Amino acid sequence: HGRLLQQWFGPDQHKFLELHKKIEDRRKNRNQTFVEYRRKKKEVEEWAIPPGPTEEELYEIEDEEGEQLAAMLEPLLKELREHKRRLRELRQRRLEAAAERARREALGGSALGGCELPAGFSLVAAVSPSASSSAPAPPPGEPPAEEARAAWEALKMSADRAFKDRDW
Repeated sequence: HGRLLQQWFGPDQHKFLELHKKIEDRRKNRNQTFVEYRRKKKEVEEWAIPPGPTEEELYEIEDEEGEQLAAMLEPLLKELREHKRRLRELRQRRLEAAAERARREALGGSALGGCELPAGFSLVAAVSPSASSSAPAPPPGEPPAEEARAAWEALKMSADRAFKDRDW
């Protein structure tokens, strides 16, 4: 009883009233905080993890993956196109070489002993018009006839003149 009487009827009653008010404020604040935290905890417990990204997010993810894939594939596709182009060129060269061999064989490439004529010459043009086709060919050891030699020299001189007149 001494403290109660001293608190309410003593000379320092206003100090006890202030202290009592502070204690009540603290209790009130603590109770409010507790109630707020309990409400928040209940709210958090009701939350659920969403099933996954939204439809828009899925489209964005696909778009980003597509851009990354395109960036990764670009150098590979460029290299592949270059190799395809080179392969087409090689095939074309092989076809042209095979056609040239077939043409030479058809023109009598065996008459040249497997050797090729220089560029710009053909087997028909190499035979002089004055030489008769009915005359038998001389044996390889004998020199050609004088007519054939004169025709050859004339052809050679005209070719030399044409070569010298050309502007290199």
